Amino acid sequence: MLNLAIIIGSVRTGRQSHKAAYYLEKKFKEFKDINVKIVDLINYEVPILEERLSRTENPPASVKEASEILDKSDAIILVSPEYHGGISGVLKNFLDYFLKEITKKPIGVVTASGGKFGGINASHEIQKLILAIGSYPMPKKFLVPFVHQSFDNEYNALNEETAKGAEAFVSEFVWFANTITNGKNLFTKAA
Repeated sequence: MLNLAIIIGSVRTGRQSHKAAYYLEKKFKEFKDINVKIVDLINYEVPILEERLSRTENPPASVKEASEILDKSDAIILVSPEYHGGISGVLKNFLDYFLKEITKKPIGVVTASGGKFGGINASHEIQKLILAIGSYPMPKKFLVPFVHQSFDNEYNALNEETAKGAEAFVSEFVWFANTITNGKNLFTKAA
């Protein structure tokens, strides 16, 4: 069983990138051996970081809950809109709380924008962040251009380009996450 956490990195009024996350959740749930957990940051009150979780005496309950979800996950997908050419501030702040929970895990990147480039600048920034924390960024990304026109309110794809992009991303991520997690398990020391 692969435990997958999908983190939705937008809390903005009128947000759209969350639709990509919930669409992917439906796609991953089609696999019987994948357990998907959505971490929608709109439901987590995460204060501006003063100190990493491991060095905090009384962390907020929302941070502790997220830590448990991330710690139990084998793989992670980060979903962010592109704001001013970069990752959303709320997602970066959230990730800064955690290190041991996300290090050495396969991580996929999904970005969205209202324009034709689908958040490519944010996707590059996220992949650099993944490398900086010692995790494994999947080379293939799911970029969603014109996000307002890509999904309906029931989280269905509205066009063939979005559906095909998601299908290719899901297929690649399943292989990538299983390859890395199975490879890590091969080299675990016996107790």
